[in-house]
Amino acid sequence: MKNHTENMNAFELQINLFSKGAELLPQKVNHLNDILLRLKIALLTLWSAVIGWAITTESAILSIVGFCIILGFLFPDISVRKSQIFYVRQLTEIHAFLNDHTQMNICFLDKALPENLVFPLTSSLTSTTIGIHDRLSRLHVNQNKIYLGLPYGVLAISNFWIFIYLLQ
Repeated sequence: MKNHTENMNAFELQINLFSKGAELLPQKVNHLNDILLRLKIALLTLWSAVIGWAITTESAILSIVGFCIILGFLFPDISVRKSQIFYVRQLTEIHAFLNDHTQMNICFLDKALPENLVFPLTSSLTSTTIGIHDRLSRLHVNQNKIYLGLPYGVLAISNFWIFIYLLQ
């Protein structure tokens, strides 16, 4: 009897941690969106100032600094984006679990949640099975790579043409 009570308490703890994790994930994603927006604003501000200075002084060397600025902002952007992708995948796993009534019934009968759903959430890369929801989230992420790299590509191309112009 005592063992059943201990399992029940552990399960309640798992449910509470699952609930908190499910609440925190959207907040994390929104926070990372805010960071990405601030990175883009800082990039555009700094890049515009340096390129404006390069054009005003007709200095091709300053336009090279523009390339450095683009690269300097690219790496933090990629890092934040990877964290964001991790959290989006975790949200996808939670969504898949909550919509699988059979798995939920089994969990409530066994009084245990799957390992990857209890907060703090572990990486979906540790999961041995890849479900349809994980595949869909990867497809969505891959489709967005072109869109997400577009500002850096446009700035790099613009910077290149300004550099060529200033060399003349």
